Amino acid sequence: MNWLQAFLLGIIQGLTEFLPVSSSGHLVIFQKLLGIVEHSLELDIVVHLGTLFAILTYYRLDLKNIVLDAYKGISQRKMLGGLRLVVLILVASTPTAFIGFAFRNDFKNLFSNLTAVGVFLCITGVLLLLTRNTIRTINAISGSVPSYPPPRPDPFSQEIAESLENKYYIPSEIDRNQAC
Repeated sequence: MNWLQAFLLGIIQGLTEFLPVSSSGHLVIFQKLLGIVEHSLELDIVVHLGTLFAILTYYRLDLKNIVLDAYKGISQRKMLGGLRLVVLILVASTPTAFIGFAFRNDFKNLFSNLTAVGVFLCITGVLLLLTRNTIRTINAISGSVPSYPPPRPDPFSQEIAESLENKYYIPSEIDRNQAC
């Protein structure tokens, strides 16, 4: 594998990691398209470490607060939010780790089989479509909307809004009606 191929696979990883698709499956497909005969586990590890570094960098303040809250919960012997989150992550990750180690040879064989990767990508797509419609149906029946975490506020948006309010007078509907 040359540097250009590695660079292109890194781009594929970066584009597909945060989408609800299999970034690993796309890496396998693009390795085949680029003529790379042997599936490179080392490349998969490196590009996933790059993704991990990006996540750790972006969420560094949140992660710091979670770790501090977990440490505080341990020292006070209380189940604070950060400690609860750490425990839940460990509990959820443990079965996955055992499955990965127990079936590592089977997974390695699957990831080297382009047909298997394609089938599993199709299965994932069908499951995503079914889940999407199910969530819409549940929300329509219950009359609620999903409670996702709110987006992080842009630190400049409030500042820009305030500066626009101070610089420009934007007439309201009442002001327009009184002018007529």
